[in-house]
Amino acid sequence: MMRWAKRFAMIASGFMAILVGMVACSSLPQPVQAPPADTLRVATYNVHYIWLDRAEGDWSVGDWDRRKGPLQ
Repeated sequence: MMRWAKRFAMIASGFMAILVGMVACSSLPQPVQAPPADTLRVATYNVHYIWLDRAEGDWSVGDWDRRKGPLQ
């Protein structure tokens, strides 16, 4: 019985470590800084997720209407 408890504790600890690492790596929105001279900046647009029942706020239809211009 102790072997299963130890195995569960190790798996749960590993999962929590991965979860903490993912949360720590996520960043809050930050202003875009000016690029250094003679460089090329490549950016992506996250458009894969939209809350269809929200008119305002992050990932809402209103937010999509604001962001979709460069994709058209």
